[in-house]
Amino acid sequence: MSADFLHKQNISGGAPHTILLPVQTVEDSVDPVLHYTRYGTRLVEYCRIAFRYGGFPGLDVADLPIERVDVNDRYGFENVSGSWSEPAARLLTKLRHGLVEL
Repeated sequence: MSADFLHKQNISGGAPHTILLPVQTVEDSVDPVLHYTRYGTRLVEYCRIAFRYGGFPGLDVADLPIERVDVNDRYGFENVSGSWSEPAARLLTKLRHGLVEL
């Protein structure tokens, strides 16, 4: 599983996303709980979130008021003045190009 965005930039971050093995239930074998994400969800729902944002689930903060966005999540928008929604929408359009909506 991928490390968080801070690890990807060689900055200390949180634990990498993990799935505990061996699984204990049939449900976990089909859709395991994904640990150490801010979403608190299972793998399939996390994939839905990631695909919704063109493979970059961290972009989900673009529509939130600045006060609700963690300082670490503001990094990708540091050069944006004003609302993040419009630049994020343009970026998502490019990232989603060619993706099939499910």
